[in-house]
Amino acid sequence: MRNINFDKLIFLGDALTYGVDVKETIDLLHRLEEKYDCVFIKGNHEQIYFDHQNNENYQYKRFPNFLLESILHSAEQLSFILEDEFEWVNSFVMKASSFHMLIYLNIATGRI
Repeated sequence: MRNINFDKLIFLGDALTYGVDVKETIDLLHRLEEKYDCVFIKGNHEQIYFDHQNNENYQYKRFPNFLLESILHSAEQLSFILEDEFEWVNSFVMKASSFHMLIYLNIATGRI
């Protein structure tokens, strides 16, 4: 992404996918936010951590044990309120232009 100019970078959510390095992931998002005009769309994974940190029911369905373990492990690494880290939005409307490039980046692996 270093050599590409963006009008806007739209993060599609699910930053804390199971098993990621929480600090490294959030630091990367902050670096992107400093460099680009970013929109952070809240995914269901963010909502899980928002609810967990607010002592609300975070299991919108019954999670398998391995998934619950991963969520709780990541939640323990949060030394900040995730909901306050970025200006999260539920959705984003993009005006049509001559060129769009949408990329899904797996932050855990760095692969596109």
